[in-house]
This record gives sequence, C-alpha cells and structure tokens, in this order.
Amino acid sequence: MAKGGLSKLANLSITLQRRWSNVLTDQQRQHIVEMFLGLRTDTYFPSARLLNSPDLPLEARLCLASKRADGQSK
Repeated sequence: MAKGGLSKLANLSITLQRRWSNVLTDQQRQHIVEMFLGLRTDTYFPSARLLNSPDLPLEARLCLASKRADGQSK
C-alpha cells in the first residue's frame, strides 16, 4: 500500500509539472498567434501606433513610412 501511495505522489508531481509547463507554453503560443493575426499591435509594436494614428495627417504618415523604409529612425 505504501508503494502505491508513492506512485500516486509521483504521478501528481508529474501532472503538476506538465500543467505548469503547458500554461507557460500556451501563453507564448497565444502571443505568437496574436502577433501573426495583427491583434493587439499597440501592445506588441507600440511604435507602429504612430503610423496608424487617425489624428496624424496623411502627409506626416507617408513621410514617417518612407523614413522607415529608408532605414532612418524618426
């Protein structure tokens, strides 16, 4: 009976380790999927918000986009 109790404890330990690992892995996968789909871009790409701002005039957005394409910052 004692041996059965130890195997149950070992199984419980393995179960908890796997569960914890899955929680961390699932969160990383969720972030990857959100980035791929373009969701929550303000969280993952805060500087991209400037280009998509409706308050910014079109000419300024185009200027910023061309600077980024040329490799310049700001």
